[in-house]
Amino acid sequence: MNALEAVDTLVIGSGPGGYVAALRSSQLGMKTAVVERQQIGGVCTHVGCIPSKALIGEAERFTIRRQRGAVDKGSSYKEAQTFKQAVVDKQSGGVRFLLKTAGVTVLTGEASLIDAHTAAIHHAEDGERHIVFKHLILATGSRPIEISALPFGGRILSSTEALSLPEIPESLVVVGGGY
Repeated sequence: MNALEAVDTLVIGSGPGGYVAALRSSQLGMKTAVVERQQIGGVCTHVGCIPSKALIGEAERFTIRRQRGAVDKGSSYKEAQTFKQAVVDKQSGGVRFLLKTAGVTVLTGEASLIDAHTAAIHHAEDGERHIVFKHLILATGSRPIEISALPFGGRILSSTEALSLPEIPESLVVVGGGY
């Protein structure tokens, strides 16, 4: 895109709400761009529902294999993490493929609104570009809420860190939650 290229629809965020909205906009014949500051697929795909469900499913399969006496010495938490990452990569690649196939332009960076029909896309390496749009869809997703008395770090983990633990902890307390 050029510095001041125009689109019909600009979608900020590429999680489930954002990428589906971008696909539908494109299907309706609108020139569409989606801006993602991190990874295509958003929080749900990378550190939310998809990896948590992959790990839960793998834990259920492990339990069934163990009950049947079919757990071999090679079964491990590390294998579950590898499986989880493969699922995440496949999902993210699928979202990227769908957007590309639909003709949706994918922009990497952080978007901020300049006015009612112009956004600035900030990218650490590529600098800033401006996009003029007719329609805007904000699909910026969610993030864990940090409790001031229990800040993240050390033994206090957000859901993101919990999904990537190098080993299963001996004990764990979950405060809040969702699925």
